[in-house]
Amino acid sequence: MDRPRSTHIPSSVTLLAMLAAVIGLAVFLACPTQRHRSDAIPGLTYTPKGNAPGTPVALVVTSVEDASPAASAPIAAGDVIDRIDGHPIASVAAVRKTVRRDAKRGRGIDVRVRHAGRWRYKHLPAARRLNRE
Repeated sequence: MDRPRSTHIPSSVTLLAMLAAVIGLAVFLACPTQRHRSDAIPGLTYTPKGNAPGTPVALVVTSVEDASPAASAPIAAGDVIDRIDGHPIASVAAVRKTVRRDAKRGRGIDVRVRHAGRWRYKHLPAARRLNRE
């Protein structure tokens, strides 16, 4: 005579924990936490590189919006930005502050970009929406 198989039903706590993990993973995949929105540098997103205290930050471009000043510069995904307006980048917060300040003045920013293995300065004009602030 065969013994009946016993099926184990997970407890409600286990099921809730698994559901929370799936939701957390979905949120993580839908909203990358390391990308910074394009309102910092209009027309592109980036990931900061180099988080050691007191050292400059480099920005690795993760995407460029079609028909944006960044796209016509040309700046492409994978490029690295290490200077804004001739100065090393102190932090991600400093990027946003510099871009907003220069946009209010109507100047735009100059960025040093490593594109196709060569360092070059590119000018990105001020975004219209930031000029209204």
